[in-house]
Amino acid sequence: MKRIISIILTALGSLSLFAQSEGEGRESPQSGEILENLEEHKAVYRWGITAGLNMDFPGDWTKIERGQEIKISYGGNIGGVVNFRWPSNWMLEGGLNLGYDHLKIDSSNPENGAMSLDRWSLSLPIAAGYLFPLTDEMDIAPLLGLEFTYSFSNHISKFPSRHNEIAINSTQTQKGIWNPFNMGWGFGSELSEDRYAVSIMGYFGIINMIKRNQFMLKDPSYPLNVRISLKYFF
Repeated sequence: MKRIISIILTALGSLSLFAQSEGEGRESPQSGEILENLEEHKAVYRWGITAGLNMDFPGDWTKIERGQEIKISYGGNIGGVVNFRWPSNWMLEGGLNLGYDHLKIDSSNPENGAMSLDRWSLSLPIAAGYLFPLTDEMDIAPLLGLEFTYSFSNHISKFPSRHNEIAINSTQTQKGIWNPFNMGWGFGSELSEDRYAVSIMGYFGIINMIKRNQFMLKDPSYPLNVRISLKYFF
């Protein structure tokens, strides 16, 4: 019995020495190497400010026909932006903007002419793209993205003459007409050099702006917005 126990202990000791010698001969990854590898593949981000011009095409972009008159309205926006870039040349960009738009909107009766809508909103654009180098310091990136918008102030002016009295005396005329939330899918491109970038994006609304049936406005209304933005990164 003692001999069996002695053999077992000798075998275990030999295995322990063999494992130890193998571990010393084989290099294991060090924490510094792992961190360095992660450092090489992590995204670099930077913050910035942005200002832009809005070109609005009120109406229903899903039903634009050849030869149809297209009316353009204008507005602007300012805000902040954050940009992420990976060594693989992929990028992701988001921000928060305060915007103002002065829209010309057709009434339900063409004889009544157009009305004006003054709108203040907050928007959250998110876009992803791939950077193609043009020079050592300049890149261009095609972009795909989404924009979420909340309009906190909507005011109609230039009502058709026969509706003026109703519009002035009825609080329900404007309250509840407009859908405060909208979402649009967009595409465009961005040209960047060092701390500066210029982008152009087109956003196609997928939520009807008009919330309820009413007698003054055409329904439905799916807006198209084209935004030209100048960005500066710190």
